[in-house]
Amino acid sequence: MDKAQIIRDSVLAVSLDSKDIERLAEIAIARECVRGDIIILEDEVSRDIFLVYEGNVVVEIRNPRGNDSYHLQVINRKGLVGELSFIDGSRRTASVVAKDSGVKLLHFQYEKLAELMDSDFKLGYIIMRNIAKIMCGRMRSTTLGLRNQVIF
Repeated sequence: MDKAQIIRDSVLAVSLDSKDIERLAEIAIARECVRGDIIILEDEVSRDIFLVYEGNVVVEIRNPRGNDSYHLQVINRKGLVGELSFIDGSRRTASVVAKDSGVKLLHFQYEKLAELMDSDFKLGYIIMRNIAKIMCGRMRSTTLGLRNQVIF
């Protein structure tokens, strides 16, 4: 597995040069999950982010009145999860669970990624801009979905 190539193929790396991608690859931790593994737990305190490079994960929220959960979205190959807490340090707003066996991720620990971004402001800016684009796309999709449910 070539971590640099995985990063290079993702939206996280748009506009990054090869040297910066290699630096990201050095701090990335490869992780494999089986169906049902919890990658992110709703309400936990963590700022780590995960880049899905194989398989699918489900973003879900708990029903506060019961034991069931509501599936918000499926994130597949090249998707990033954990970005909200990465940005603002708040508790996790949803859980992320492996939908399939064989889900493969690159795990970026907050402390190491923040240190890298703080040491190179251009790199940090590009990563934050790429994360912002991901977040905007999800917000836009959610807004359009809600609009369609309300209007139609």
